[in-house]
Amino acid sequence: MGQQKTGGPADLAKGAVLQCVEAATLGMPFEVWKTRMGKHRKEGTVQAFAEIWKAKGLKGFWQGTSPKLFESASKGAVLLYSKETLLKVCSSLDLPSSYSGFIAGAGGGACQTLVMGPCTFAVTALVNSEKGFRVSDRFKDILRTQGIKGLYPGGSAIALRQMTNWASRQGFTDLVRQGMLNKKMRLLQQQQQQQKHMDLLQHPEKDKQQQQLQLHSIKYMPMPPAKLTVSEEVLSGCIGGALSTWNQPFEVARIQMQSAAAEGQKNKNIIKVMGEIARSEGPGALLRGLFPRELKKGIKKGIKKGD
Repeated sequence: MGQQKTGGPADLAKGAVLQCVEAATLGMPFEVWKTRMGKHRKEGTVQAFAEIWKAKGLKGFWQGTSPKLFESASKGAVLLYSKETLLKVCSSLDLPSSYSGFIAGAGGGACQTLVMGPCTFAVTALVNSEKGFRVSDRFKDILRTQGIKGLYPGGSAIALRQMTNWASRQGFTDLVRQGMLNKKMRLLQQQQQQQKHMDLLQHPEKDKQQQQLQLHSIKYMPMPPAKLTVSEEVLSGCIGGALSTWNQPFEVARIQMQSAAAEGQKNKNIIKVMGEIARSEGPGALLRGLFPRELKKGIKKGIKKGD
């Protein structure tokens, strides 16, 4: 894979628009659904959906759209420039390209916490609050008592999720994509070998030595080049994205930490939060909200390919 070129202002603007379109349409309902399940972990997938509808109706699925739009419009630029900076540093240290890509992707994902922290906090607070809750008032109280750092509860969980997202998503996608390419090349090779055998059968007049040479060339025929179709590229991306959701426990911890902060509870570190959830509700509780997260990934992939 070749090195990707840095996106210019036009690419950044285009990416921001696509991210905002995803958030403002079907992406936001899945975000709200996932957030509800991350907090109310004893509710089933369908029950969580029904509870959102019962509490706030259709508009309840678009709670926190404003902070989500700000996050969507800015996190891409943060990722791009932080990745490029880290790639330059890695290049100056003569690190292998595979290591550089991993470090830059993970580091860029961690840097996204800068904008994602307060934005996801606002969305989580709105989704899991009662009617009449004003996130602006809560933020003012936090700023007055704790300062800027108070707007980043669950920041460690966000950083871990984003780091593992960018590191593992691309890695899994590349593995799936290469597997599909190898399978396609083997199939093409078999087809070519069968065609060569048919040609030999149709020309029995060739002498035995010539036939032996052709049979040898068929046996050691090189793998032909192959290319994935658009649908196969989409499929490999979807599978890679699905496999990267192994880090859902970080997301559940993030939602719990932010919900607790919105209620005015004392902040706890991510290890303590995950341990408490696992002990009280079982390890499976750390995977709550996985279904809507998968659906949201599919929406994102569709919008990108639609462009």
